[in-house]
Amino acid sequence: MNTTQIKIGKSEIVNIDKLNPSDINRAIDENHVRRFTHKLNQFGWLDAIKVDNQYNILEGHHRYYAAKKMGLEEVPVYKVWWYDNLTEMERLAVILQYNASNLKWTNEDYLEKYSLLDQSYAKAFVKYNKYKSNLSTGTILNLYLTGSIKSFRNGESIYRSGEMSDMLAANLSTLVDKYTKKKAQAYCLREIVKVCQASKSILATKYILKRYEDMLENNHAKLTSISDFRPHINDVLSEYLVVSND
Repeated sequence: MNTTQIKIGKSEIVNIDKLNPSDINRAIDENHVRRFTHKLNQFGWLDAIKVDNQYNILEGHHRYYAAKKMGLEEVPVYKVWWYDNLTEMERLAVILQYNASNLKWTNEDYLEKYSLLDQSYAKAFVKYNKYKSNLSTGTILNLYLTGSIKSFRNGESIYRSGEMSDMLAANLSTLVDKYTKKKAQAYCLREIVKVCQASKSILATKYILKRYEDMLENNHAKLTSISDFRPHINDVLSEYLVVSND
């Protein structure tokens, strides 16, 4: 027999002004608020707003704003009492777990919200805002944050400081400006970032960037396929290593 004790929260009806919406939740989608307004009018409260022991909203921000829009004075809450006096990072972790599967969080959402709490993400968010018009989010994350996508979404990535990341970002952004995103495609840029970072060499990076621009200038056939481009750009690094040792 399973004797594990599962915590159970407390259901309450409270004044809506008692609730504290979170600044670290993702941006509110007004269309989603309107949909909840319609659902509340049609079906009533099928799902309570989840709060911690201090009535900070953990899940249900859109329902909260729908209720505010409707002028409701009282709302049902499910108080997760064991979440007591959480730090902002702890509360963000709970919010992410509750919400990410309900209304899909993008990498941009994770980056923005973690940037409020963590210096590595804050620095990377500044770079994202600088380069987002030309570089994909994936490319920017590879440039400036360490670790896998899982570690990134868990708030565990570390900022990559140093000349190489900034040089790559500036040069790749310039190439996109010059040749357009259609030709300088995101998957090629991500592969260039990976190969250059693996080389740990500024000189190798400059060589690779020059060869990549030659490819763009001459409409190289390998630009159109990631399966062709990946080994080719690795060959370019190998070529540099041979030339530099002569």
